[in-house]
Amino acid sequence: MFENTFRPDLVESVLTFVASLIKGIGIYQTAILLLTIFVNVILAFAVYLNARRQRKAKRGLFLVGPFIRGLVVLVTSLLGVVAYWLIHHSTLRPRSNDSTE
Repeated sequence: MFENTFRPDLVESVLTFVASLIKGIGIYQTAILLLTIFVNVILAFAVYLNARRQRKAKRGLFLVGPFIRGLVVLVTSLLGVVAYWLIHHSTLRPRSNDSTE
């Protein structure tokens, strides 16, 4: 089923895109941009996993589910992480009857 999944044209397209970024805005700006994208993806995935864990532990999520939380963090970066933490992990959150934290 997955025998022929490698696509050289896709790899070439990505490399061409990165090369055009380097040529257009410079190597340092490109490195910062790619690092920022990488960090945002990692943060979004971490928030998604944490929100899933909270949902399974029946601790309750406010307003939206894990997937939307992850997307919000992907778009808003650290602002989204801080908002998530304030809502779900800070002392602003009302404590439940079980004190597992």
